[in-house]
Amino acid sequence: MSFQQYNTKIKPHLLFIAPTPPPFAGPEVVSAALLQSELLNSRYEVRHIRSNVNANNADKGRIGLKVLFRFAMVFIKVMRALNSFKPDMVYTLMAQNRIGFIRDAIYIMSASSHNAKIICQFHGEKFRGFYERQPAFFRRIIRRICLRIDLMLVQSENLKSQFSGLIDSHKLRVVPNGVDVSLYRAGTGAGYTEDSAATILFVSSLFPSKGFLDLYEVAKEIVAEGHQISFVFTGEKCASDRNIIFDKDGRALPILSDSFYESNNSSIRFTGPIYGKEKVKLMQASDIFVLPSYSESFPTVVLEAMAAGLPLIITPVGALTEILREGENCLFVQPGNRLKLKELIISLATDKDLRQRMGQANRELVGDKFTKANMQRKFIEVLDTGLCPFPGPRIHDLQAVS
Repeated sequence: MSFQQYNTKIKPHLLFIAPTPPPFAGPEVVSAALLQSELLNSRYEVRHIRSNVNANNADKGRIGLKVLFRFAMVFIKVMRALNSFKPDMVYTLMAQNRIGFIRDAIYIMSASSHNAKIICQFHGEKFRGFYERQPAFFRRIIRRICLRIDLMLVQSENLKSQFSGLIDSHKLRVVPNGVDVSLYRAGTGAGYTEDSAATILFVSSLFPSKGFLDLYEVAKEIVAEGHQISFVFTGEKCASDRNIIFDKDGRALPILSDSFYESNNSSIRFTGPIYGKEKVKLMQASDIFVLPSYSESFPTVVLEAMAAGLPLIITPVGALTEILREGENCLFVQPGNRLKLKELIISLATDKDLRQRMGQANRELVGDKFTKANMQRKFIEVLDTGLCPFPGPRIHDLQAVS
């Protein structure tokens, strides 16, 4: 790729409008990893505007005076950068709740009005459901915004379909998530502990939509029955999720009270949020990673658990069915199926050989395909194609949208 076409610039200008930790969640973690790319900064002149408006995951999707003020401050920075930095491309995210979508739409429209190409990334698998739940006037707004996007990034091939009819297929690109596998090389993991008791690890925000309540109720049953299995729940307390609010049958997910995060049993432990090296140590000291989530795109925490050599019990959601093999990397359980979840936990906890085989396979898979370096390289390839002519027509005639 040659950048000689940019006569007044040494390198193309990329404006990066995205959140970074804290809080720690998929979009923040991925954005930080992309920005850390030395190759990105050598090929592009990058300016980052940190778009966080909430200090923690529990507050995401809420609106109030503080949030509006923080958004206004971010928007002022965006407009200043569009006028002074004059980006050739703007990278931003797209949310699957109404408040978040309006925020992202404002960034997209502002950048489009300054003739910048729009590279958008979606972290989720429920955009189609979000779109279909909206009233007719808001669906028209969504379609108009989608027409402004030059490239939309998703984490796997099977996640493209949620944009069918909204974004042309030639504008969809896959950039799988990746993790720094070097952080996990020191430990053994995968059930190599000599202790006969197995430790089940859950790492995520404690949302009902993450399957936390399902696993917690199952944990209480397993411990009460006397099985040599302990449970560790690591993450931020979150009463409800504003992105995923329904289960697979369309029922509203519950809102949790503080009592759900309490345990008087030594075999069920809540640690609160843990990050960095402490999280790595916790994964390496565990035997099985469980995430019975109702919806995911491509959770980085699953890749982290795999890099630590852990077998998985997870739900067949998002990219997971595309990259993982049942019985080789994981055991799948349908969201909300507590009986099957309990059965799988007890079965895998008592099968050390299978845990070791799965853990080793997971470690090799992440090291081969899902490293942070691979994700960064794929992202840059997408940016480079964004500077080239598209293989299909670019849609700018908003009058065609009904």
